[in-house]
Amino acid sequence: MVLWIISGPTCSGKSTFMTSPRCLQLTGLPPGTPVVWPSTADEVDGLDSMDALYHYNILRPLQLDRRRARAAKRRGEDSMPSPAGFDQDESWTNLLRHDASKKAVVLVSARETIVQRIKQRTIIEEPELKGHDAKDYPYQKWLKLIEQTDLVDIYQTWCRELRARDIPYLLVNGNDDAYSVIEDETSLPALVDGEATGESGGKSPYSREQIAKLLQEHRFGYHRVNLPYGLRTRGEDRSETRDLVLPQSLAGKSVLDVGSALGYFCFEAEERGADRVVGVELREDRFCDAQLLKEIKGSNVEFIRRDVVLDPPDESFDLVLLLNVIHHLAEPFRAIRQLASITRERLVIEFPTLADQKFRESLDVPLPPLPDDLPLVGVSSLRQDVDQTFVFSPAAIRRVVLDHDRLFEDVEIIPSPMAGRAIAICHKGRQRD
Repeated sequence: MVLWIISGPTCSGKSTFMTSPRCLQLTGLPPGTPVVWPSTADEVDGLDSMDALYHYNILRPLQLDRRRARAAKRRGEDSMPSPAGFDQDESWTNLLRHDASKKAVVLVSARETIVQRIKQRTIIEEPELKGHDAKDYPYQKWLKLIEQTDLVDIYQTWCRELRARDIPYLLVNGNDDAYSVIEDETSLPALVDGEATGESGGKSPYSREQIAKLLQEHRFGYHRVNLPYGLRTRGEDRSETRDLVLPQSLAGKSVLDVGSALGYFCFEAEERGADRVVGVELREDRFCDAQLLKEIKGSNVEFIRRDVVLDPPDESFDLVLLLNVIHHLAEPFRAIRQLASITRERLVIEFPTLADQKFRESLDVPLPPLPDDLPLVGVSSLRQDVDQTFVFSPAAIRRVVLDHDRLFEDVEIIPSPMAGRAIAICHKGRQRD
């Protein structure tokens, strides 16, 4: 019995390869060969002497690590995800104990290819391949994991695992249906991360080594920005907020991000197909960092250093973002009115609420429980060096944008992933995605 392990990250082409004529050419296993999955690995024993294919996602250890870390956090334990180790995956270790002769195919796909396939995918596996009804594919979960993963390192770790287990393997290009064999394993970094191509399709003039050196020398704090070669800055992960405020497709749209900082939301809007993206940032250090990251990514985002309250733009945008900025402004409601006047479709405001911890710490006396439907605005004390001024109840934002000047037709207020904050999605029309 020969067990061929068809491996690679999610959307690297494993299932498509198994149903292609190329699978027969490389493995000798014909169409209809039984397929075993990690969730059904015990079925190997029931195959008697039949050859089989084993479908293995090499991101499983990372996924399991994060699942354990979330469980530990719920229990109040301090636990960080450990580095990917395939010996942590019980399905894999159980498979290794099986007597079958094992060989492997490693589907190597570029990061860009994988990301595009994730976005286009709707079901986990075709029913005829998996043997049960199709289930929805959790694309946001896998996009986030891919964003946070050094794919080159995962591929190299997997190849080391196969060598350590004396399992012969073929590297196969999973970017197209030719499935050509990759003879030189040292080409993995270039194959996975391409020619330093950013998400927007621009080519970076920087090598992987140059970008890594910049990341070591320069802090690039605040937001975690994805860079070529699978690298990224060390700031906060805002992907959950991104998925709440940005439509999946921005094709043909224009976007203005006020207080764009390092440009994270600008770059993400560009990746989602926006025709024109402008980031406005007043702080010189963040503006300069955004310009450098733009150059590294080969991006077309336009960054402007400007005070949009004193000097508002003279053009309109389909989508305007005001994320975690409004509480720093001396005249927050004036800013909302000005931005509403240049918003064609929607204005998104992320703001601190009365539950904001910094606000509460600045008070001389504890704040009593207050109903959410009261239109209240709070003012932080700066005596304790609290770096903010205003906080708002959701009802206050709603009253300003709907009642005072009827700036918008509708407003949807949702919780922010950031504690003590909320997001107001203000619609010029009632049509929503």
